[in-house]
Amino acid sequence: MRHRKLNRRSLLLLAPLALLPLRTLPAQQAGSTFNNAEALKSARNVTPLLDQLRVGLRTNQNSQIDFLKVVVQKVEAGELSQAMVNTVYKWAISRNDRYPFPYFQVGLKELAKRRGVSL
Repeated sequence: MRHRKLNRRSLLLLAPLALLPLRTLPAQQAGSTFNNAEALKSARNVTPLLDQLRVGLRTNQNSQIDFLKVVVQKVEAGELSQAMVNTVYKWAISRNDRYPFPYFQVGLKELAKRRGVSL
């Protein structure tokens, strides 16, 4: 696997990590209303799944974005697990980091078909 330089796109993907608290402040320990668990939960949900897939898989055609919208709808409906989508996403990027969408599409269709879900 090639090492990639940090560019503007990769920095945008890492931006939600900047919202995570680095340490607990004394005011937070003294029973303030701020809850670290709530902060972590909200920081994890900064970018919607559709945007993560669209940027990470480098989609640029309307048909590709339409496929990703169907995938997100199936995840939200509970027909597909987000863990499975994440696993196929990582696998597709490891197969071809320059243009991973075709690998993602084929891999996810095959796994969904095995589970009885049509995409």
